[in-house]
Amino acid sequence: MPKFNLKRRYISAFVCIALLIGLISCGGGSSHSEEADDTEQEVVSENPAEVTEIEEEVVAVVEEEVDDGIEDAEDEFDYVGVVSEGLKVVEKGRVYGYADENGAVVIPLAFDDVQTFREGRGAVKKEGKWGFVDKKGRLVIPHKFEKATSFFEGKAAFRKGAMWGYIDKEGNEVISPKYDFAFPYENGKAKVQIGMDWMLINHEGQCVENCPN
Repeated sequence: MPKFNLKRRYISAFVCIALLIGLISCGGGSSHSEEADDTEQEVVSENPAEVTEIEEEVVAVVEEEVDDGIEDAEDEFDYVGVVSEGLKVVEKGRVYGYADENGAVVIPLAFDDVQTFREGRGAVKKEGKWGFVDKKGRLVIPHKFEKATSFFEGKAAFRKGAMWGYIDKEGNEVISPKYDFAFPYENGKAKVQIGMDWMLINHEGQCVENCPN
């Protein structure tokens, strides 16, 4: 994660400002003479591009410092995930939660593990069990699964005991746990395993491809 040297940036800004002042005042000669005043005016008006260039550099430095606030906010975490639905996974000391795009904690770091937010739900693990929270951090599906995936196409795969099935966003078991393994849905189908056989099922749990005889 890139970090900025704030002292060096601020020094650069002051140097640029000093150069701007010097450029304006370096017309030479005594300021008490009319000739010196005329020369000073000529220097200022003679090179407006240089003045504009320095001003733009100062503005760029100031704008860059604004971005440092986000970087500094994220520095307090040991891990920062990608943004998904306005939230990203953050971790510190092996405790997980969620922060917004600016690095401000939205859902407190209180979980043993979490997954990326999808479809308004975040899979969270506590005391060895997985459940789901909404974007306000409210537990909407209790911690009761050994394993769970994020939601895809309205369903999340879960493991209860040794078998996998699927739940809807309210936590209802819509496809009972009967698979040795189950993947998330994609394009209306999900890959599941029974014994040594892999197959594709639809949203009703019916096999549609590679079905065993």
